[in-house]
This record gives sequence, C-alpha cells and structure tokens, in this order.
Amino acid sequence: AWGGPDEHGVWTLDLSASLPFHPERLRSLVVELAGQGLCARGCFWLPSRPGRVCTWEVAGGAVSVGDAGTWAEVPAAPSDADDDVAGEPRCHLVVTGVGDEEMREQVRRAFSRILLRPEEMAQALAWIGADDGLGDWFGQEDPEG
Repeated sequence: AWGGPDEHGVWTLDLSASLPFHPERLRSLVVELAGQGLCARGCFWLPSRPGRVCTWEVAGGAVSVGDAGTWAEVPAAPSDADDDVAGEPRCHLVVTGVGDEEMREQVRRAFSRILLRPEEMAQALAWIGADDGLGDWFGQEDPEG
C-alpha cells in the first residue's frame, strides 16, 4: 500500500481501524466506499460476526464481500510490516483510484463514518447473533453460520 507512482494522478489510501464496521451504515454507505473507477481489497469485521474475517474487494464498479474464516486463523504479520496483532479483528482496506481528489476524500470519509463509534462499542455485544441485514451479502441468513 505504498501508493505507487502518482505522476498520472494515481492515488492509494491505506485505511485501517480496530473498530468494527456498523452493519447498517456499511449497507447505506457502500456506494461511497466503493466508488466508480476504484480498485480495493481488504478485510473488515462486524459486531454481529465478531469471530469472522470479512473480505472486501472492489473492481470495475463491482463489490464483492465474503467470509475468509476466523480471526484466530490469521497469521502474525512480519515484524517489519506493521503492528497488527495476529488473531485480533481489524478493518484494513487498501483503495486505489485515478485522478479525482473528491473521490479519494469521499472514500476516506465513508470509511470513517461506517466504523462503530467508540460510544457505540458499549452496545456491540447486543449485535452478536442478531440479524445484521447483510446475510444476502454473505450468502447466508445465520451470521455465525
């Protein structure tokens, strides 16, 4: 996520947070996070699926969300990479676009807005096992299935 050459207006955002995505805000802000002409890849977590690694991919205007297993299965990052702790849930998206500075800022704002707010974390346990409204995205109805 170093950004690559930017002579032609290419930009890269490396977005990271330990807080989960809010399921309802994710659904309502998906268009802002996955804007036209972007490529993106990464992982996120939801309070309704706390043990699951959720995947995020955007290419050619299409968004793909999936399940990549459990956080316990995630290997430790190389010591020189970053300070992510193996097995700890996190949201980490790398987004690349061309040109439009407003699109870059829209993506940055959407990522921030989708995250659970610190004051909402007190109620995060209430999400576990609850219908998060994203079952159709994951091809299932049971969040822990």
